Amino acid sequence: AGRATMMAMGRRWMATRFRRKEDFYTKERVTDVLKAKAIGARSRAFFKLEQINDSYKIIRTGMFVVDLGAAPGGWSVAASQLLRADEIESRQRQAPSSGQDVGGERSRSKGRVISCDLLDMAGIPGTTFIKGDFTDDQVRARILQECSEGGGVDVVLSDMAPNCCGDAQIDHMRIIELARLAHEFSLSCLKPNGSFLVKIFNGKEMPEYLAEVKNTFQNVQFVKPPASRPVSSEMYILARKLKAN
Repeated sequence: AGRATMMAMGRRWMATRFRRKEDFYTKERVTDVLKAKAIGARSRAFFKLEQINDSYKIIRTGMFVVDLGAAPGGWSVAASQLLRADEIESRQRQAPSSGQDVGGERSRSKGRVISCDLLDMAGIPGTTFIKGDFTDDQVRARILQECSEGGGVDVVLSDMAPNCCGDAQIDHMRIIELARLAHEFSLSCLKPNGSFLVKIFNGKEMPEYLAEVKNTFQNVQFVKPPASRPVSSEMYILARKLKAN
């Protein structure tokens, strides 16, 4: 009887601990969503890219960025702001009390974002949106055509994810397929010193995919920004500087 009581107490303790952890992450997500809405960031993804860029400085003023799986626009908003950071700061210094909406007009800097998604997305200053399925050859060709007019891409971002079915292995395989397409695309448009940031779910195909990326980039590492829940299998691979052919 004593052993049964101890086991029951243990189960209750574990259940309470799990609920507390889930409550913590639920509150954290709600807080992030509210923060995102307050600054017009559209989604929590805004903070993930912002945190990654704080650490690795992959996006800088005047760069050319491609954002795959962009809707509702969190990463595109973050990238657009990062590309125009110097311009915004300069204009704020010059006219601190003008009342002008600095982010409300198209950037006059050379920075540019091309965004692509199946879903509609509201316009973002300095951003060209292409609606379509990235797995479609014609859609990828349209994006590449836009890229060719800019003299090469500095950063390819892929936050693409499949419609998750709840089976971790199936979801993993599907996101790896998208990640492979994004990797192949990055090789066709990136400048030699360009960067590729891609979302994946951890799983059995991850080591093979990582090896494929390492074969083409000099610097490859895993990235897990604070805004990405620790309990989630979501992670990012950051690859920098293409290897010579």
